[in-house]
Amino acid sequence: MTVSLKLYADLARFAPPDAAAYPVAPGQTVAGIMAALGLPQDRPVSIVLNGRAARPGDPVTDGDRLAFVPPVSGG
Repeated sequence: MTVSLKLYADLARFAPPDAAAYPVAPGQTVAGIMAALGLPQDRPVSIVLNGRAARPGDPVTDGDRLAFVPPVSGG
């Protein structure tokens, strides 16, 4: 099964070459994908799964769209 990954801003450097169809095992969670990508665990990140806010423990299924967005600030 595969999921589509989007990593924004400075997280883009963690995007794998096969991000459009990233292979995952059945029963995989968002946290498992984050670990496989090597995303830093010590910084906050917003997780979006199929257009909705998600948590690391949420499972993914075939064809899901998963995005990781770092915090944004400005003034």
